[in-house]
Amino acid sequence: MSENPKYRVLPKEVDPKPIPQVDSVPLSDWEKKDVKGLSGCAGFFLAAAVFGGVLAWGISARMEGGSATVLAAVAGAVVVAVIHFSIIGTKTSDKERKKAQQEKQNVDSANKTAISQAENEARYVTTSLVTTFESSAVIASELPQCLSRAANSLQRAEQEYKDNAFSPFWDAVENAAQQLAVFNDMAKQISKFADAYYGGLNGRKHTFPSFPANSSNLPNPSSVINELRRVVRMGQTNFQFANIWEHRRTREVMIAGFRTLGEAVNNLGSTVEDAVYGLQQSISTDTARLVQEQIRTRDSLDRRLMEQNRMLDNIQHHRKPGITDSPSRY
Repeated sequence: MSENPKYRVLPKEVDPKPIPQVDSVPLSDWEKKDVKGLSGCAGFFLAAAVFGGVLAWGISARMEGGSATVLAAVAGAVVVAVIHFSIIGTKTSDKERKKAQQEKQNVDSANKTAISQAENEARYVTTSLVTTFESSAVIASELPQCLSRAANSLQRAEQEYKDNAFSPFWDAVENAAQQLAVFNDMAKQISKFADAYYGGLNGRKHTFPSFPANSSNLPNPSSVINELRRVVRMGQTNFQFANIWEHRRTREVMIAGFRTLGEAVNNLGSTVEDAVYGLQQSISTDTARLVQEQIRTRDSLDRRLMEQNRMLDNIQHHRKPGITDSPSRY
């Protein structure tokens, strides 16, 4: 596949989630259980230290022993409680801020991931459709050549008939059938490509052109098919040619899925007609018409924009507009 930046499918629009504009997010009951204050040992030693300090102060202040002990115990409990819940409050606030920051990062990351996925998907679809477009263009250009080679083989067969060349006559007929079989396979393949092309572009913004095969450039195999039938009938109604045919018609071949040459020659015409009909259906479905209309509308707008820019440039540079600078109605 060639790198062709002109042709690409644009990423699907992503509706980003709004990033929370809060500095903190309340913790759940489960998260709150993980927030610890003073440990048991630390609380005990702190209470003991406060108790001892207050008790010593009370004794030095000549307080009664019982009163000093009660005061020391209350002071120890209060100090430990205040510090314990202060630590819990500080840790909770810190966790709530971190939780808010994490949620912002999660939303931002999810938005970036969604955008990245949309871009990757667009690149994948672009690569696939560029391959489909280029392959279809090659096949579309080869369809007329297949018919031309088949027609030439039938002309040769008629000349061999006039020369009473029995085997060369049927060789030329078989070669014509082979070329029509190639045409049949190509028509089926390009039909699949058309379905994939229009299906891939449906509902997407893109810069792809119209599908290479359309109703105006598809070759009509009817004349070659009718000529094949006429030439075969001509050989079958001649005793000498028919005698050779009877020996060859059961020969195993691989032509358009038929097992024998007789089956291929007798049924190939309708098989090719079915393939062409299927291709015409593929390029004229509702989806195909919708995509084609979108492409025409886009191209028309692009042309009008180019014309308007050219006219504006002429005005800015005081140039006299030419005939091609007139705005288009299409």
